[in-house]
Amino acid sequence: MPSQISHAVFGKAVSKKIDFSIFDDAWFTLGCQGPDMFLHNQRTKPSSLPWGRQMHRKGYGTYSALLIQALSSGGFGWQSPEGSYAAGFITHAVLDRTVHPFITYFSGWGPDCRFFHPFLERLLDTALSESYSLSKPGTVSFFEAVNLGRGIPHSLRNLHVIALQRFLQKDYPEDYIKLRVSNAYDDTMHFLKKTDFWDIKVIKEIVSLESLHQTLYLLSLFHPPKIPEYLDVLNSANREWKHPWMPEISSKESYIELFEKGVSIAADILDYIFIRTSTLKRDSTFPLEKVAFRIGNESLDTGLPYDPYAVPASSDPLDLGRFLEEMRFKYTKVECADM
Repeated sequence: MPSQISHAVFGKAVSKKIDFSIFDDAWFTLGCQGPDMFLHNQRTKPSSLPWGRQMHRKGYGTYSALLIQALSSGGFGWQSPEGSYAAGFITHAVLDRTVHPFITYFSGWGPDCRFFHPFLERLLDTALSESYSLSKPGTVSFFEAVNLGRGIPHSLRNLHVIALQRFLQKDYPEDYIKLRVSNAYDDTMHFLKKTDFWDIKVIKEIVSLESLHQTLYLLSLFHPPKIPEYLDVLNSANREWKHPWMPEISSKESYIELFEKGVSIAADILDYIFIRTSTLKRDSTFPLEKVAFRIGNESLDTGLPYDPYAVPASSDPLDLGRFLEEMRFKYTKVECADM
C-alpha cells in the first residue's frame, strides 16, 4: 500500500481540485490514512488488525458509506473536524487501488523480496515529496500532523463504532468495539512517532541489532534522506510493467502519472458524494447503496473484485535489497567509528 505521506499528499491534492475547504488539517490527514489505522494495531490487544485487513480486501465503499451515514445521523456537517476526517477517509481507497499494483510489481514478494514492499512505499513518499516540492520525509514530523491528542476523540471513535457495528454484522458489545478502535489509534500514534524522523542515533541502534531480519525490517519503515540514482522508484523512464494479478494488463505509467490519474478519480467521487449529502438532516433517507457503489467495494490491493484465491503472478523488483544493505553497512561503519 502507499505509505502515510503519499496518502496525505494525495488527499490534499484532491481537496484542491474540487476546492474543498478542509475544516481541520489533522483530522483530514488522519482520515486519509483510512483503515491503515487498524493495520497499525499490532501492539495492543484486543486488536483491530483483522478489521483493517477486511476493509482492504472488500467492502471499502460500504464501510465508507456507513461512516458518512453515521456522520450525518450524528449531526456533523462536512465543515466539521469529523467531516474532514470522513472526506479524507474516502480518498484512501482510490490511491490504494490506483498505485498498489505498481508497488507490488516493483517490490515483488516472497522470501527474496522480504521488506521490499514497505521500503519502496517509503522511498515513493520521499520521491513524491520532491516532485511536489514538499518538505522531505524524515525531516519534519508527520506524527504531529495527525496527532489528535493522547487518546482518540470520542466523536471519531463513536463514528467508527456505529459504522463497524453495521459493517461487521456480528454482535460485538459496543464497549469491546470502542476498546479496539481506541487501541488502533494508540498504536498508530506510537508507530508514527517511533518512525517519524531519520534520527542517526536510532538508525545506529537498529543496525547494531543481532538479528539481521529485525535490522532490515526496521530500516524498511524509515524514510532515507536520499534515494540513489540507480533506483528509479517513480518509473520516470516509463518502463513497461504488468499488473501483478492480471499480467495481461501492462502499462508504462509512472507513479506520478498514476497518482494524478487517481486525484481526478477521487475528486469526481467526492464531488458526487458532497452533492448528494450536503443537505442531509438527521432524519433524512441516506443514499447508502449509491454512495457505496460510487466509492467502490473492489479490493484495495488489486483494484479488482476480491478473489480469495488470487495470487500475484508477475513482478520485476527494483534493486531495493542493495540499497538496504548499503544503508546497513554505512551506519554500521558509523557505529564502529564512534566506539
